[in-house]
Amino acid sequence: MTCCMGEKYSWCQSQYEGVVYTDGEGKEYCLFHAPQGKKGMTLPQFNGKILEEIGDAMYDKRRCDLSGTIFEGDIDFTSSHSFPDISFNDGVFNGEAKLNNIVFAGSASFSNTKFVGDASFVGSTFKEYTNFFLRNL
Repeated sequence: MTCCMGEKYSWCQSQYEGVVYTDGEGKEYCLFHAPQGKKGMTLPQFNGKILEEIGDAMYDKRRCDLSGTIFEGDIDFTSSHSFPDISFNDGVFNGEAKLNNIVFAGSASFSNTKFVGDASFVGSTFKEYTNFFLRNL
């Protein structure tokens, strides 16, 4: 069983196994691509998984690809302090996103990212190429 978004976002296929949600059409979704409210865990648990993925990428000195991720609700990244190369392309933040005082050490991409709530980058520093091509709400 693999995520139906795996063809478009191959990162979830290579890093995660298992399906947390199957829709009415039989499409299967991993934790990161499952719709809001269908992740099978609490908001703090889901946010912990996101922060863990970013931390692992920093530790492994690799790009952190979170493309297509459906964020469950409010998330506060400020405890992270630093991000590796990171992609939030096509993601949906279903709540407030606090990215304050983060050093984006590598490239950062937010292409076609949707912020349903407020997004804050107060005091953040972008060291490399950054893409903020955002879609309308």
